[in-house]
This record gives sequence, structure tokens and C-alpha cells, in this order.
Amino acid sequence: MIETLAEQNITVTIEGEDVFINGAQVILADIEASNGVVHVIDAVLIPDATTIFDIVSESPTHITLQAALEAASLDETLSSPGAYTLFAPTDEAFDLLPEGLLADLLADPDGDLANVLLHHVTDEILLSTDLEDGQTIQTLFEENLVVTISIDGIFIDDAEVILTNLVGVNGVVHIIDAVLQPTFLSVEDISSVGSFSAFPNPSTTALNVTMDVTVNERVYINILNVAGQLVQTVDLGGGVGYNETMMDVSSLPAGFYILDVNVGQDRFSHKIQVVR
Repeated sequence: MIETLAEQNITVTIEGEDVFINGAQVILADIEASNGVVHVIDAVLIPDATTIFDIVSESPTHITLQAALEAASLDETLSSPGAYTLFAPTDEAFDLLPEGLLADLLADPDGDLANVLLHHVTDEILLSTDLEDGQTIQTLFEENLVVTISIDGIFIDDAEVILTNLVGVNGVVHIIDAVLQPTFLSVEDISSVGSFSAFPNPSTTALNVTMDVTVNERVYINILNVAGQLVQTVDLGGGVGYNETMMDVSSLPAGFYILDVNVGQDRFSHKIQVVR
């Protein structure tokens, strides 16, 4: 046990040749300086009693996430005992969402907003050292995220992890630069659409989109990248009934995209993946 300047103890654990400080591994030891020594570790040590929600609420770059968690009553969950991993989008990441989508989510805190936030949380602690290229992670929304690790960094779906391993008493936070979106947001709650499908998903060259429109409104389908940039749009016109269109995705780089579907004043989103 070592007492820190915060007047709290940290625990040293030695397993074979590996040394851990409160579970964070020492990856480079004994860097001597004129006034002491530095040991490099692979996680940020958070004072005792600091929860995942405390990490978010004390961050100056997660004001939107804090407000969203509180609106969806998930602040209590992430403040409670458990073992969670939270992929935390920054305020800038929320700003990249399609115009009006954040307001729509906040208007439905117990529905779509909660679903999107649950899609950022797992019920296990995953430090960066636990992540592997090609790994799938099931979220509390019961859909999978895909981990990609390359020389460019660590990505969760197409969101880059820009800061890892903020460890609290009930889990770990990784900060990401985009909002992770589940397969659908609110199509089931939209009266103007009776049914919707987009297949094949993942897709290589073409995506077939079908929907049954129940109102006489104009229908637009936009494909957005994870930065919120429009890469393709289709105007299906108006009219009640069955609509079908084939969207060419052959020129899109591999990755995740969002179908932003607009039926008059109604809108919903659907996540698609393009593979090569």
C-alpha cells in the first residue's frame, strides 16, 4: 500500500514479472529524474469513490453527455456499484449529429435517448489492453460494437478512441470522437411508416431500402458518415404506400454510416455497414 499526495492509498500487485498499481499495469519502469522517479502505467488512476458518472460530470468536454445521462435517468446506473465500460462521446461528437437529431433524442429521454446511451455501455470492464482487432462487444442495448485496431488508432465502430482507461470504482471510461448509433432509433414509434428495412446489411455494392409509408408526405433518404457529413441522398417523392429504392454504396469507403430517413416532419435513423 502506497499513500499518494491525495492522501489515499494505492495497491501494488506483482504477478510474475508484471507490476500493477490499482489494476493499471506498469509498462515502463524506473525513469529517473533529478527529483524522483517515473513509472509509466496503462490507465489513469481515479481517486476512490469516483464513479463512471463522476468522471463524466467532472469533465469539461462531456456537458452534453452528462445532461443526456441525467435526462434518461442513467446517471444513477453509472453511479451505482457494478462493472461497466462507457464509451463517452465528447460535446464535439454530439455536435456532429444530423441537425435536429439531438433535440429529437432529448425529447424522448426514456425511449430513443436511453437506447442510444445504452449502446455506449457494456456490463464488463474493458481496458484498452482487453480490446482486440475485430472484436465484437455487446452493449446494454443488446447490439454489437466492432473494435478496429490499426496503426491509425483504436476505433469502436467508426468512432476513434481519443483517450483510454479512465478508471472509476465501478468501471472504466474511454473517450470517443463520435456518437455510436444503434441499428434503429425510432422507426417503431413513427406513425407515418408502417414498416422499414435496409438490406443486405453489411453491404458491398448496393443497399435495398424499402418502407411502407402511411401518409402522403415527401420521403428523403440521406446517407451520412459518422462525422455527420452527407455522402448521398435520394428523393423518393411523395404518396402513400410501398416505396423501394436501390442505393449505390460501391464507391463508399468501408465503414459505418447512418441512413437518415425523413418522412415529412418525421425522421429516424438506421445504421448500416459497408464492407469490402
